[in-house]
Order: sequence, then structure tokens, then C-alpha cells
Amino acid sequence: MTAQKATPTGQVGATGTSTAHEASIVKLSDTTSTPPPVLVPILSKIPETLKRHPRRWCVWLAVWKRDRNKYDKLPKSVFSPLTSRTLSVSSEAGWGTFDQAVAGHDIFSLVESGGLGFKMTGVQGLVGIDLDHCVDADGEIRPWAQEVIDRAQSYTELSPSGKGLHIFVKATTEADWVNNAQGIEVYGGSGARFLTVTGHRISGTADDINRAPVGFLDWLKQTYRHTGKAAPTIDADMPDLLSVESLPSIQDLRRAPGVSDDVLVFLDEGTTPDQWDGDRSNWLQRIARELTTAVGGDRQKVCSIIHHNPYAWDMALDKRGGDEQRALDFVWRHNCLKVRLDTIMTGDEFEDVTPNAEEVAQRAEQERSALDAKRRAHQKRENEIIGEGHYRFPIAEEITLESAKERFVFISEGSMVVDIFSPQFVLKLPDWKNTYAASTEELPGEPGKPPKVVPVTQRWYTSKLRKRAVTRTFKAGDGLILLDPDGKLAVNSWRPFDRTVQVADVQVAGVGLFLEHVHFLFGGDTPRFLDWLAHIEQCPGVLPHTSWLHIATNFGMGRNWLASVLARVWAGSVATNLDLVDMFVKGFNERLSRKVLAVVDEIREGGRDSQWEHSEKLKSTITEEVRRINPKYGHVSMEFNACRWLLFSNHLSAIPLENGDRRVEVVTTDALPKDPAYYTRLYRALESPQFIAAIAAFLGKRDISGFNPGAHARNTEAKKAATKASQTPMAEACQLLVDHWPADFITAAHLYDVLTGGRGDGSLTAAHRRSLEQAGIHPWGKPVKIDGRATRVSVVRNRAQWLANGTPDDLRKELEKVKIDVLGATTYEYLLGLIADT
Repeated sequence: MTAQKATPTGQVGATGTSTAHEASIVKLSDTTSTPPPVLVPILSKIPETLKRHPRRWCVWLAVWKRDRNKYDKLPKSVFSPLTSRTLSVSSEAGWGTFDQAVAGHDIFSLVESGGLGFKMTGVQGLVGIDLDHCVDADGEIRPWAQEVIDRAQSYTELSPSGKGLHIFVKATTEADWVNNAQGIEVYGGSGARFLTVTGHRISGTADDINRAPVGFLDWLKQTYRHTGKAAPTIDADMPDLLSVESLPSIQDLRRAPGVSDDVLVFLDEGTTPDQWDGDRSNWLQRIARELTTAVGGDRQKVCSIIHHNPYAWDMALDKRGGDEQRALDFVWRHNCLKVRLDTIMTGDEFEDVTPNAEEVAQRAEQERSALDAKRRAHQKRENEIIGEGHYRFPIAEEITLESAKERFVFISEGSMVVDIFSPQFVLKLPDWKNTYAASTEELPGEPGKPPKVVPVTQRWYTSKLRKRAVTRTFKAGDGLILLDPDGKLAVNSWRPFDRTVQVADVQVAGVGLFLEHVHFLFGGDTPRFLDWLAHIEQCPGVLPHTSWLHIATNFGMGRNWLASVLARVWAGSVATNLDLVDMFVKGFNERLSRKVLAVVDEIREGGRDSQWEHSEKLKSTITEEVRRINPKYGHVSMEFNACRWLLFSNHLSAIPLENGDRRVEVVTTDALPKDPAYYTRLYRALESPQFIAAIAAFLGKRDISGFNPGAHARNTEAKKAATKASQTPMAEACQLLVDHWPADFITAAHLYDVLTGGRGDGSLTAAHRRSLEQAGIHPWGKPVKIDGRATRVSVVRNRAQWLANGTPDDLRKELEKVKIDVLGATTYEYLLGLIADT
């Protein structure tokens, strides 16, 4: 690392003795004060990555303050290039394009010194680093700042004063932070901030913004953040509410990205999902979050939608005791403003900077190298204590205050203690104290009295230097400390897979037996299934969009053996023999905590009806991004979902599969079980650590460059057969209507009777509507008078034709094709009779 002159490229000094950046400084004179010197922007040198993004550019000025008889510190006031009015960095209106900002700057610069600014608020995939007072009068860059530049390997420019530096990198950061003592500010979108842009690129740095090297931001935070403080967060006054006419309808929201069926059904009907825990605040925040994505980040529109929606507004009113003003304030400040800012910039994002598999592995290795060394040393000491054989119990482990401060983390929620050597395990504070009660230290006593013996655990508990976090979470492949899905500082209970057992040759160690059995079970789908397994080993934190359902028509195929192998390959991270029905009924899902794979032995337990009862829960459980872990005993926590699903069944109708399902890969086999000697060989191999290590090594080295974790499940012949066999009773009824109903229309009463199997009057539920929509049966827009009464009807088929040419008279004539004896059969029985006649 060599310190260099802060010389911008592409500039020529005004005289032969002037430095490069001095030549481009503008100094405006005033009768009583001279404004700070300002670098004139070099437009051609500003990175194209910044230029191409609209709604982010402004003009800033150093404004004269009469009361203090001087100009404000640079930069102070932000102006819109569209309106010439002052801007708030929290505002979403008034920010312009790069060209608009340049035009505005040309006008403003006639009377004030200033420049161009770029809004970092709510940005995705871009981090700006502001280094203050790091360039001296001779243009020399201080060594500490030069190290930051060298490590960043990206575009770097002088600040407007010529005394600081701005670095831009493509990356994401969990939270903005500021270290005033060192003069470093880091902004990645979570705080309210803009950065000036000068185009005075430092010679030797990149022309445009590069992707941040792996570990760079972590290094910067670990090196400089400890004396800093949090960056300011966004706040904004509550806006005026928009009219109902200007807001998107439910139909519009159905077509918009990011809005789940749960939220749509609630906004349309007021029905909360089955899995709702009753927390109104969290539910309203979820609505606000999804609406924010749908309307492109317009939080004023989000607030207005919630206010005008009767169901959401009733919930907000109930939350604030019926006080409308308090309810409105609650919706705005506790829901709209709390939406994570990285969700509000839809359509204005930088390129995806999600770490790829190689970068994830590098980052994990960098973060854990020191910790793993300590962990290995600790394991060696434990092995020495245990000794040879299994007959000797380990004695109490002793710790010192210094080792305890390094090793243990206090968790505020539940008063628990985590051992960073084994973060997957946690003890309540009293239990932890009892575990290490043998560890004591002597403290000097009062004059004339003996030393005082104090438990190390008590000294650790009262120490100001103990490590602490708010909660626990799980994020496979990530670091030890991170923010949980709720934004709380958390200890990550993820622990890398144990690969201490090494094998020189995987074939000699028996991996061929594993591959042979997988091929026996999965046939032609074996390569895709092996890629799916290898992805768990290589990218445990990246959740693919698909799960696997294996259907065998014969028993005793050896699928339990496969589950046993996988449970050993990823020991501690696999939930085997999972009883889904029991989990859904009782609501305790702690078996899914810290898991990268769940294996269900038989999904079709409980008969035909129970499998449909939990179908929606199954879909959400498989695909949810974050998971609320609800243990039977203990504290609730939030985890990042990384759990894949492998489902075994002997029934074609194992799980509900809708037409067009994209989540589940299906494979079926009619093969007969092999001879007993084959299975004896399988289970003998299961006892060999080298055999398990060989499978792990094979999966770890398998080429998965062609595997796309975001790909949809293939609609194979096996998938089609399983889909047909697993149709819900409602889906079957809808298909019968489409195939056999004599008219293109059906009344609401007849439709309900068919869907419920002739059970009488009632109204359609959200589940009914989903089935109807999937079958192409849609409600007609307006009621139609039939026999003098306004009647709601649905169109069964030929909808486009009826929308284009149908009249009420045509519709009534079409309904005359339905001949039901009012005093005789039900509509459902009438439909069955039509089918029997065909």
C-alpha cells in the first residue's frame, strides 16, 4: 500500500505550478465572507452506474447564513432540479435525473457555490463511503484512507472541498453507520442521506463502480465502526390521504408484484389467514410491506389504501381504541414508515449483488477461520478430558473471566447464554451458572479480611465487556452475529458442516453404493436429484424453489436408508421422520429450527380429508422466506428459512398439487424391492464414517453450474399423474362444471350447492374462490335479473366471448338451458345425473 497524491484524472492545471484539483476549484467572493472552495463537477468522469438512475439526483448549495455572517459547512441545502425548492432526503418527490440535475446546477451556480448530489436513501445494491479530512493541503492521501481505497478496488473521487474522499461499491450493508472520531460514514440505503458527486476520480481507481471484494465491508466495519454511532433513520410527516379513485383496485393489486394471496383475501373479504397469530401490528406491517412493493414504493399511496380499506382500517382503529387520528398516525408511523427501505425502490435498483456460491464460501471462511481455530483447540481439550472409551465421565470444565467474555454471549430475550463454540445450543442463565459453578476467582478482600471467592459466571454476568445480543436466529452459511428478520441483533445458531473426516478416494470409500441406490429410487431423475442434494452441501443458505416428492408403489424400497444417510451427511441439520399433520395441528414447529433438510416419511396420513385440511399451510411452510419458530417450551424466534423438503409416499395423491404447480418435483417408481443381501450391504455401510465422508465429498465437488435454484419444477408425466390424483374435492367439482354444465353461466346458489356437495345455502369462501379461479370460472360483473330478482352469476366457460358480445337477455336465455326440478334433486345431484347420462 503506497500513499498517493489525490490527483483527479482528466484535468489540466490553470498554471504550470498549480496542482490538478486546484485548477478546478471555484471561489466566489462576497463583501463580508468568502464561501468554501468547491470542486466543479467533471460530468464526463461521473460513473455511468450513477448517471442512469432517475429520481435520485439533486443540486446542493452552500447557503449564506446572515445570522452567523458566513456560509454553511459543505454541503448544506438540497434543492430539487425540478422545482428549485428545498428537498428532504426522506422525500420521494422532487428528485430528478442526472441531466435535470446538471441543468439545475448550471442555473444555481450563477449565484451560489454548490454541486450535484445523489440520494442514497432506500438504495439497493450500492454502498457509499465518505472519508473526511483524509487529503492534506498538498494532495497527499493519508495512509489509513489509502488502505480503504486499495481494499475497495472501486471508483473513488474527491469530495467537493478537496479534503475528503467518496468511494462507491456495489454491495449491500445491513445498516448505515457513522464514525465521527475517525471521519468515516457508510451509507447503503437504511438511513436518510445523500452524497455529493464531483467526478474528480482519484488516479489509479476504477472508471466505474465495481462489485465490492468479498469481506471488504466486514473489514471496514470491524476496523472502524467500534467508536461510531448509528446513522440517522428516515422520518417524515404524515402526507395527505389520496382519493379512493386514484388508488389501485383489488384487481389491480392481484396483477401487481409482491402481494400474497393472504393479504389479497384480507383486503377483499376481511379474512385473516389460518396461520395468523393474532398480532395486529405485525399483520398491518406485512400488509404495508407488500403494498409498498406493489405500488413502487409510494408510501403515501400505501397509507391511503389502508385507510380506505374497511378491513385494514377497522383493525387499525381497534388497535388505537377507535380514535381515528391516533389510528392514522399508527398506520403511517408504525407501518408505512417501518417498511424496510430496500423494498421501496422497485424499478430503481442497482444490479443484483447477492453473493454467489464462491463468495458465500469465501466470506464464511474469512469470518470463521479464527473462531474455528479456537473451537478445534477447545474440542481437543474436551477429548483429553473424556479420555479413551465411554466409561469415563467428563469432569466439570473450568473457565476464566477472560475466556468467558470471549466465548459466551448473553441473550436478552429469555435471559439465555450461547456458547459461540456451539451456537446451536443455548442454556438459560441459571442453568449456565450451574454448569460452570466450579469456576471461581479470588478477589482481594477488605483490609484484614481474607480474599473473596467469586463465581466466574457472576463476574461475567455483571461485566460491562460481556458479549450480548437480543435474540437467536438461524441463517445458513452466514456469520456468527447478524440481524434477525425483525432487525434484532442476533446470534446465528448456524454451524458449518463437520468435514474433519477426510477420504483420499471417494470410490474406494464406497460412494458408488450410494449412487447406485439413488439411481434405483430416482431412475432418470437421478442427476437432477443429485444436483439438488449437492446444492445443500455447497450453498446451504440459498433456498431453491423446489422440493422433491418420491412415490413408490411398493414398500421396503430403502428410502429410510437414504434418509439415514442424509441425516449423517448433514448431522444436526436434518429433520427426519417429521410428522407434518401433528406439527400443523399443534402448531409447534421447533423441529424445523436450524434445519437445511426435512424428510417426511408418509405425507398421506389421516385419510383423504386431512391431507387437504393443511394444504395451504404446507405450501407456505415449504416456500416462506423467514420462519417463526414456535417451540412447545421456550421462546419464539425468527429464522431465515433454508429448509429443503424430501417427501416420501406410497400414494399418488400424496399431497395436493394444483395445475401449474411450480414447487414440487415428482418422481414415481414401480420397481420391486431388491434382495435382503443388498439391504444388508446398505446398512453395514451406514456405520462407516468414511462412507458418509465420501458422500459429503462427492456432493461438495459435484459440478452444479447448471443447477438453477430459482427454476420451477418440471411438469413430468409423473407430476401430471400426481396432480390429477390429488385434486381437491372442490377442484374436481369445478372441473365437472366446466366439462358438463349445460349452460355457460351458473347462479351463485347453484354454484355453492355444487361446490359443497349439496349441503344447502351459504356463501363462498376464499378457498372456493381460489379453486374457481384456477378452473377458469369467474364472477360476472353485475347481478342479472332473473324472474324479477337480482341474481349473482358466474361464467363457466367462453368468458371472453360473453364479455365482448353478451347482453342480459342473452345471459337469461343461456340460463334457461339449466332444467332443475326445484322440489327434487339438488344442483349437485342434477350435475351428477348429467354426467351419468353422457
